[in-house]
Amino acid sequence: MLRIGIFYNIVEQLDRGFESDKIADNEIIQTVDLVFNALSKDHEVILLRLSKKTISLITESYFDIVFNLCEGFEGNVEAEAYIPALLELLHIPYTGSNSFTLALCLDKVRTKQILKAYDILTPRFQLFSNNNEKVNDDLSFPLIVKPVHEDASIGISINSVVKNNEELKSQIHFVLDNYHQPALVEEYIDGREINAAVIGNGNDLEILPLSEIIFDIDPYIPRIMDYKSKWVEDSYMFQRTKGISPAEIDDFLSEKIQDIAKRAYQATGCRDYARVDFRIKNEEIFVLEVNPNPGINSDSGFFRCAITSGMNYKQFIKKILSVAVKRYQIRIDKTQMESQKENPVHSSENLDFYYVRLKNIPLLQEWFNNPAIAQFMSDPDTKSEKDPLIASYILKSNPKDYTIPKDGIYFIVTDRISQKQMGYCAIYDITWWNSTAEISYLIGDENFLKKGFSKEIISGLLYFAEKELKLCRLEASVTQKNIASWISLEKTGFERVGYRTCTHRLHGESYDEYIYEYVFE
Repeated sequence: MLRIGIFYNIVEQLDRGFESDKIADNEIIQTVDLVFNALSKDHEVILLRLSKKTISLITESYFDIVFNLCEGFEGNVEAEAYIPALLELLHIPYTGSNSFTLALCLDKVRTKQILKAYDILTPRFQLFSNNNEKVNDDLSFPLIVKPVHEDASIGISINSVVKNNEELKSQIHFVLDNYHQPALVEEYIDGREINAAVIGNGNDLEILPLSEIIFDIDPYIPRIMDYKSKWVEDSYMFQRTKGISPAEIDDFLSEKIQDIAKRAYQATGCRDYARVDFRIKNEEIFVLEVNPNPGINSDSGFFRCAITSGMNYKQFIKKILSVAVKRYQIRIDKTQMESQKENPVHSSENLDFYYVRLKNIPLLQEWFNNPAIAQFMSDPDTKSEKDPLIASYILKSNPKDYTIPKDGIYFIVTDRISQKQMGYCAIYDITWWNSTAEISYLIGDENFLKKGFSKEIISGLLYFAEKELKLCRLEASVTQKNIASWISLEKTGFERVGYRTCTHRLHGESYDEYIYEYVFE
């Protein structure tokens, strides 16, 4: 069993292009769920949406390997390479190509220059930073105009294929004005479009059965995979464009394409998996692009090739994981951790205390969002979301071995007789240099209220803080409305040492907060 982090990003605000481009940028949401379901039965898997709020959690040494599904960072598509770069700095293994390859292939011009250096045929091209530049003599119409730093056909429509200078200038202006980046102008290769899905590393590469894009469109429409044909389901282009695998090509041509796919994969430094896109015209094989971070959704072209090879989705994802694990030489523990009986960290007269685990997060979320409980919490009007809970209670707090606390340690409390999870408690904001911390607790199951369990939970925290953590002082804060809680604190030896005026707000009203202290002798 591995501890796997599935890292992904969601675009909420674009810094270029159009709102409709979010369809492609946020397709990853469905992919994340599919990958999670494919891996979670055999491994401990945590989903982590990366943002400015969660990026610092990558420094935690929690994961054995990261399944990297990041396609940028927040709204910046050019940041696709940043997350792998950070993982490399921190020596955290991850699936897929490294930061150099991701950055390289996001620059279509640099990629084409690399391909040419390796004698791999690619359409002639020219980069335009403004629409007044003269077209090179080796380029002739029709041409196709693309943003130089986009993928997923973002910025490409049937208007991208231009037949004269006027259309060319207009389309270059469209790219510059809307995508804020240079425009790549290529010769338009009007031929068959073939995709090669590659899995593996070094010389141990597997080419899955090839796929072909079939264009059942009117003859005056350019045969291209534009944005609509990939993402807009009710569009003419989407409905009249489909992929088939295996591609209906002879063995000789197939072998040539596979050989070129391997060379392009290796020339650009791809790892684990990538897709190479081709156009074939008059027996010439052109590489259009190398995609080192291709879509792997259940309706993707890559998975289409995997299906033809005999894999289901779970086998497909496990294949990608296995080649990355092999590359890093990670040892997989076959023991199923969750099937082993977990011993409590502490036991009191009636209760058992266990470290919060990933499986407890949904229950914590339910409790924290219960109005009857939330009214006494520090921010009662804010809903608790799953990702921040995972960040706080799993990644940031408990390390891999669940034994050494960092700045906090968190417990699920279980009734020993019924084995019901009835509450939660924590020792947090631990300051080691002066051996102090704060505590919090709640009873989540209403069947256990008003039966003395609050005092037993507090006593359990006191024992653990003194005997296990060697702390000297604990602090607790409680709103004046929570009478039962401050009575329980006082009955277990806490002394009220102060209060904060009007610091607790609930439904627009302000309440005082009492400060309690317990000093160990």
